Amino acid sequence: MARSELESVRAVDGPCVPNCCRVLRLHGRSLPRFSEQREFNKPNDDRALHVVTKCGQAVMEELADIVTAYGPSDEYSFVFKQKSRWLKGRAR
Repeated sequence: MARSELESVRAVDGPCVPNCCRVLRLHGRSLPRFSEQREFNKPNDDRALHVVTKCGQAVMEELADIVTAYGPSDEYSFVFKQKSRWLKGRAR
């Protein structure tokens, strides 16, 4: 029987390297369709950039362990404190 995606991640899951910052990268989904529906101008419509920035801010407000974030395009990378126990220190 096929395993779900989550089960396969658990199978290879292990702890992160100690004394390193953890970075979580979130990638936007269906951005071309989302942009087309809202008639965003390519490549850098101010309205689209505002939406992505607001999403990044919302994540940072929710998770206090984030030190900084960087958002090029439709993805955001969040850097967590070294001592963060978010996701219990797992790599995935």
